[in-house]
This record gives sequence, structure tokens and C-alpha cells, in this order.
Amino acid sequence: MAFSSNTMSITLPGEREIQLPLYEADEDSNDYTTPSSRQVLRIAINLKHLIDKLIPISIELDDITSQDSIIINDQVIKAVKLAAGGSGEGKGSSAMRYQAALVFCLLQVSDWYYQLMLNELSDTELYRARKTAAETIASNLLESEEDDKYLFLSMLCHRYSINLNDEDSDPANVMELAVDMHCTAVISSSG
Repeated sequence: MAFSSNTMSITLPGEREIQLPLYEADEDSNDYTTPSSRQVLRIAINLKHLIDKLIPISIELDDITSQDSIIINDQVIKAVKLAAGGSGEGKGSSAMRYQAALVFCLLQVSDWYYQLMLNELSDTELYRARKTAAETIASNLLESEEDDKYLFLSMLCHRYSINLNDEDSDPANVMELAVDMHCTAVISSSG
């Protein structure tokens, strides 16, 4: 996968538009290969940037988690899928390969916000709202996935690693990470 200097424009609710960096899949990429730890990091950074723009100020958690939320809606879910990168649509596309890592990346982003909550006490409510948004988006992605094989093998059970500080983390899957983080939104999702 090659990183590109191009950017992608995504419109969020409230007609706010943000720019995310694009990267393109290699021509010989295989949809069964796992994204590298650097690619997973890039997806997580894109998601964090998206959530930072989506929730610029502290808001009530019920506004994020409610079924008819105006913050986490279909437009945001579509933007999250675009933030994963890749090309094409449907089975066999590189986009599906990167979208499989979205829930793992959202849990990583949720953990980053948790660490920020602990370290920056003045903005605890803001980071709590962003953490809740990341977990709610992850839950919505799991609930909206219709292909059970893709859901279980690629999204939930596949072990991903993320490159932090030029070191790869130990591989983990979404189920392990959700349990370790006590992320009830993901654990209790219908997926």
C-alpha cells in the first residue's frame, strides 16, 4: 500500500467538511492479506481525526448513544468506512480488507481517548464523549454487517497489530480487546 499526498473530503453532519489523507492499495494486493501494522495505524489516525472533528466540544452521552442520534448517523458510518481507505466496493476489493480492521482501530482510538481522559483532567468530559462515539460507531459497524463469515473471521476473530512508536503491538482481535477494555457497547452488540 502506498501513501499518497492526495486527500479525501468527507462531509459530516452540520455540513462540516474535513480532509483525510488517502492511500492507495498496491496493484497486487490480495484481499485475504492482513493490513500491515502501519496501515492499521493510518486507519486509526484517520478515525481519530474524524471523531475529533465530529465532536469538537463536550456533549451529553445520550446524544451520541441514542438510536435516533443526530451525531452518529448513516452519513458518519459511511465516512468511517471511507476513512479506512482502499479501492473498490464489494467482495474482493481492497476497501473490504481495510474495513475489516475498522472495529479494531475504533477500539484502539477509544483506548487513546481513555488515556487522554486520565492524563488531561480538564477535558475529561470531551474525551469521554469522543471515547463513547468511537465505541458506538464500532457497535454500529458490527450490527450493520450482513455477511456473517466476514463479520466473524475478518472483523471479530482476526488478529491485528498496530505500529506505535515504531514498534508493533502484540496481535489481538476485537473480542479480546473489547473484553480487556470492558467495552460493553461492542460486547453487547448484536453482531
